[in-house]
Amino acid sequence: MIVPALLLFIDVFTFLIILALPLLLYFLGKSFMFYRQRSRADVRLREAESMYRMLFENMEEGFSLQEIITDEKGLPVDFRFLDANTSYRRHTGIDPGECIGKTMLEVFPDADLQQIESFGKVALTGIPIVFEYYSKAFRRHLKVRAFSPKYRHFATIFEDISEQWHAEEERNRQTTLVTTLLDSIPDLIFIKNCEGVYLGCNAPFTEFAGKPGSGIVGKTDFELFDPAMAAVFRQYDLEMLDQKRPRHYEQWIRYADGRKLLTETIKVPYVSEEGASLGIIGISRDITERKAAEEELRTTIARLELAMQVANMSWWEMNHETGKVTFENRKVEMLGYGAGDFGDYKDFMALVHPEDYDRVMLAMKRHLAGETEKYEAEYRIKTKSGDYRWFLDIGSLAGGKSQGVGKNVTGVVLDITERKRSENELKQVSARLALATRAGGVGVGIMILRKTC
Repeated sequence: MIVPALLLFIDVFTFLIILALPLLLYFLGKSFMFYRQRSRADVRLREAESMYRMLFENMEEGFSLQEIITDEKGLPVDFRFLDANTSYRRHTGIDPGECIGKTMLEVFPDADLQQIESFGKVALTGIPIVFEYYSKAFRRHLKVRAFSPKYRHFATIFEDISEQWHAEEERNRQTTLVTTLLDSIPDLIFIKNCEGVYLGCNAPFTEFAGKPGSGIVGKTDFELFDPAMAAVFRQYDLEMLDQKRPRHYEQWIRYADGRKLLTETIKVPYVSEEGASLGIIGISRDITERKAAEEELRTTIARLELAMQVANMSWWEMNHETGKVTFENRKVEMLGYGAGDFGDYKDFMALVHPEDYDRVMLAMKRHLAGETEKYEAEYRIKTKSGDYRWFLDIGSLAGGKSQGVGKNVTGVVLDITERKRSENELKQVSARLALATRAGGVGVGIMILRKTC
């Protein structure tokens, strides 16, 4: 009885296994596929995480992930460091291991609370920000981009721009220095491009134009000045650009306030390193007073030359170190010689009368030694025709005795031949008068004197 029942149970169990085998195999296959796909997904996930970590760690910029901490009112009061890449240290100087898991105020008690508030807005609103600032915590200038990957979290991508910031600060300092220097120069200084558009100018030029620098840059001469004056400016610009060399010219200009001045301008090409023309640099100087002084000097010289000519005078100059002597042509003409006959002082002294030679040399020697305030000598010199004429020389060292011995002695020379002849005649008359007086008495002397007069 038991045996047939057991056999029946075995048959039924076998039947059930046979019926369930396909289902079991199906589930086993499904399980295998599930685990296989999961394994592949795990591999892809690990690969993605590895790639993310590799990118994360090899980013040139510093990167950090933080979680915002708020008070009971929901206001940001701090944030906690969750992660940071290796570039974090290079840009901040801080080891990420010292920050992860800690709050900003724990790591940096003196942190800028304004930054916590700004990052809090990013974490709570999701609105990204980009800014540059000086981090008191890191003691560096940073450029920061902050965004929120999920609510109450924010990530920062930043880079140390201290070097660029200092370079920009130095450029600004140098620009300010150059601007201050140019503004302190009274000349008008300006820069144009090849089309005549102003690129910059100094303060005196803005006074001339009657406009601030911002009202000049980007404008042409025709937009700033009288058409006639602007046309002349442009003409000289084009001539300089065509010739590719500095251009000098003088021109009367009228200031915005009505002043009219004579200026001397030089324009030079503004070129690139390759030699291509980029524009024009110009400097204009007020020469009104200088021109008036030059004209006055020319008038004075003309009057002096006329006076010297009437007085039969001329000038001379001698370098006492080299012996080179220079005469005005008038004296050379007085003596009948050519302009090149007196190249050296010795050539000139060789023509001095032997009786006067030592006296002239002594007078010059004493003056060069500082014993006299001026050099003065009367002497005779042989002319080209062989006779002698009398001259009076008066001169002094350049700079005067009070400033020490100079190289040049400059003076004037006067032909006193007629005066000497009159003196000699007077001496002869006086001698005859004295002789007559001794021979014929006082009365005779008076008669002779009256006759002479």
